[in-house]
Amino acid sequence: MEKVDELVGHEISKLLLKLFADQIITVTNVEVSKDLGFAKVWISALNNPEMTIIECQREGPAMTKELSKKLELRKHPKIRFYLDNSPEYACKIESLIEEIHKEKK
Repeated sequence: MEKVDELVGHEISKLLLKLFADQIITVTNVEVSKDLGFAKVWISALNNPEMTIIECQREGPAMTKELSKKLELRKHPKIRFYLDNSPEYACKIESLIEEIHKEKK
């Protein structure tokens, strides 16, 4: 399944590059269900991430069609996009750790 995740992520990255040439979007993680029914795709976007997710969801069916042309799978997953909040979460954790260290001193 890891190989399928990587293949789907690679192809979706290429599709996003074509669709959103004026934006910086990164596919950070992909999880394809074992039955190949769905693919959860986490993305990070610099410009207006919430709007980018909405646009990606709208383009999802077209991307599924494109994937079916490029990948030889018995079933092609429906794509669902999610905003990757891990960088913000990591910054928050880091600042909390720094705060704790300052309090100890």
